[in-house]
Amino acid sequence: MPYFLTAHGPPDAYTDGPELYENALGGAATVREHWIAPARRLGLPILARLATEDVTVRHTDLDTLAAEVVRLSQDWTDSVPGDATTLHLIDGRRFEVPLLVDLLHRADHLTAAIRLARLAGGHVWMGSI
Repeated sequence: MPYFLTAHGPPDAYTDGPELYENALGGAATVREHWIAPARRLGLPILARLATEDVTVRHTDLDTLAAEVVRLSQDWTDSVPGDATTLHLIDGRRFEVPLLVDLLHRADHLTAAIRLARLAGGHVWMGSI
């Protein structure tokens, strides 16, 4: 069960806000091990909530989420072993990618979603589908 993130614009009469951006946060095991567990250990309340629920981060809380992403990324840099890899399948081919690179790349996706939601006056959603 993969986790995704989306950025939304402000709500209107018909929706909670138009979707502006979508990307993958990671597979369930990766999110549990490398997002949720460290978020709990580091006291990052927004990201830690992913353990029990899908998370909608209102516009007023986007700065807090951005700070959590920075803190988590710093922790990964210190704690993820240099030889750790993750597998990616691209057009049926298997590629081993350094885990730290993959995690930081996905954190960049979340940072981009935060930036778009800030500019649009909207929110960010994270959860499993």
